[in-house]
Amino acid sequence: MPNFLPSPSTPFVDREAELAQVTRLLADPACRMLTLVGPSGIGKTRLAFQAASTLGEGFPDGVIYVSLASISAPDLVAPALGIALGLSFYGVPEPAEALFNHLRDRTLLLVLDEVDHVASGSALLGDLLLAAPGIKILATSRDPVGLEQEQLFSVAGMAVPQSDNISRDDPPAIVKLFLQSARRAGARFRPSQRDWSAIARTCRLAAGIPLAIELAAGWTRTLSCAEIASRFQRITQEMTATSAGQDHQQILRAVIDESWSLLSWEEQSVLMKLVVFRGGFRREAAPRATGATLQLLSTLVDVSLLHYTAAGHYYLHEAVRQDLQERLNRFPEEQEKVHHLHCGYYADFLQYQEKLLRGAQQQEALDEIGEKIDNVRLAWRWAVEMGSTTQIKKCMSALFSFYEMRGWFKEGEEAFRRAAEALGGRHRPGTRAAVDPVVLGRLLVFHARFAQALGRDKQAAELCAKARPLLESAAAMLRQQGDKAALAAILRDMVWAGLLLGDHIREAAQESLALAVEIGDDWSRAASLALLADSARRSGDDREALRLYAESSALFSTAGDRWMLAWTLLQRAVVADRLGDQAESRRLCAESATLYQEMGVAHLPHCDTAAGS
Repeated sequence: MPNFLPSPSTPFVDREAELAQVTRLLADPACRMLTLVGPSGIGKTRLAFQAASTLGEGFPDGVIYVSLASISAPDLVAPALGIALGLSFYGVPEPAEALFNHLRDRTLLLVLDEVDHVASGSALLGDLLLAAPGIKILATSRDPVGLEQEQLFSVAGMAVPQSDNISRDDPPAIVKLFLQSARRAGARFRPSQRDWSAIARTCRLAAGIPLAIELAAGWTRTLSCAEIASRFQRITQEMTATSAGQDHQQILRAVIDESWSLLSWEEQSVLMKLVVFRGGFRREAAPRATGATLQLLSTLVDVSLLHYTAAGHYYLHEAVRQDLQERLNRFPEEQEKVHHLHCGYYADFLQYQEKLLRGAQQQEALDEIGEKIDNVRLAWRWAVEMGSTTQIKKCMSALFSFYEMRGWFKEGEEAFRRAAEALGGRHRPGTRAAVDPVVLGRLLVFHARFAQALGRDKQAAELCAKARPLLESAAAMLRQQGDKAALAAILRDMVWAGLLLGDHIREAAQESLALAVEIGDDWSRAASLALLADSARRSGDDREALRLYAESSALFSTAGDRWMLAWTLLQRAVVADRLGDQAESRRLCAESATLYQEMGVAHLPHCDTAAGS
């Protein structure tokens, strides 16, 4: 297993004593989970990165980094770990159990950033440590997680100069951090002797908070070092006058406010809108959602209000993000507009990925969606809340495929249930409020498919019965419009729903097949053949089913869809076994299992269970 530790956005500056303590604790066999605890902006994540890099060779199965900053519910922790580990939970009723089984015999370091966001889901981490004795966790959090296996390491501010007189040849580490950050903000930054004294005073007034120092260094774009020190003096005096004392959070909040005040109106507008992104974003997403140019993004990076990684991701520090969210909340119309643009960008992204998920770039598409899943979730929720049929229609097929292939059945069931209920509540047939039957009909079928995957057959059948008249209406409408590709998809949904309800709608499957041949779509043709095979198999015509599955397999192979190829191979294995050809059944099972394994399926489906799926 490779190391998935992202390159840090800032250099590691001389916290050697803390690093030595952290690595010593982690190297102790008795230490299973070490949590770096401290206030926001104190440098916990950077210290964790350095420790993980230092100890990486001691973990044969690698080092895996997972940020939990954007995780909104405990149930999403296992999927987040699954993405980082390249796992699919397909065919597994409980993802956590599959995760434990996958890691049981591994020697691996999990670096979990900002665990406090899902403190209520910490039991999963405790169970993981019990199930997988070779796993260690290095976590960052503002507060202790509270697990029995947890050891704590308190991260304090960096050591600060006790006077303004410091060595220019070997300055304190915190001064080096200021200099590095100032040079990023302006490459020509060259401090004078007077500047050195002001920098030392600034570091002392900033209480050694690394993020506060990085932000203050960005002020050198417009202020002298003496002016920066004066502003810090004012900040601390105001705090002393208005409260019983100062704490790290107050200082950091005041520094963020000051950094904001030094931005231009355009820079403020873009920065505030960037809070719409979850879990970071790539450059191409920013202009569409926020109007940010590359130059503006670079400026915000230079002044440390935005971070950029070597992997090409931008992200906001959590303390900055919270401040910006409060600012955006004051402008409801602007907030709605930026969410609308964000939703539109990711809806178009999913629509583009839909075709890739059916071909040779399937794995790349899954990885792309997985990387952007926090933003995809947000876009989907926004589209559902706004009742945007257009955006839901763009998202739903790719999102369904992603949830199915990754085995995220619970999340998929919830996502499509909420969408179907939201649109269904607005649907009034024959009125202006009527929702597109294509969208609502397919949402109900997708919901039914996840309900069935979770073992809720009665609920799935009820949903299919509800979907049937909508699908029939959609088919009639699409025939009239002449949209053959969309009609073929609706007909396949009708067949799937019919099979669940005990109706073998062969005519719809044959029409879908004929349309696929007519438009030259091999994937659609393969999917229609697979449904005809399902129908033949359930009718007891195993030889016809075997022939149709084989033809479908060949077409999925040609299209490059390894997921559906693996599934049809498994169905062929089941039918071959029923026909008495055990050798062929074993061969097909092995071929299918190899494909599933290559795609990261945590639990391989078996031939005996496939017969009833």
